Amino acid sequence: MRTDDADIDGVASLYDDSNNQTGSTDVPDLVAYPTIQALDFEQDLEFGDMYLYLKHGTLTGDDARDRLTLLLADQYILSNEFLYKLATPRTKKTATCQYTLLFF
Repeated sequence: MRTDDADIDGVASLYDDSNNQTGSTDVPDLVAYPTIQALDFEQDLEFGDMYLYLKHGTLTGDDARDRLTLLLADQYILSNEFLYKLATPRTKKTATCQYTLLFF
């Protein structure tokens, strides 16, 4: 594998403390996370029905989709406009439930 000095300098500049204005030695945030809003959950094809059911108590009117929503509703919670899925322990050694934020 061939590396040019320019490539090495480019990577090294990401971790160069001379450009760090805050004085922090943390690795720079290279990933821009999306801003998730309630409208994103409502318009989502996979989780939109669940979000609307938990937030407003409304169903779609489609028997198959509503049945699935009602069967799975106890596995999801809403907190601060975010939809979380409760991951139940699969073994006896796991003593706590885990919350997973649903990103899409």
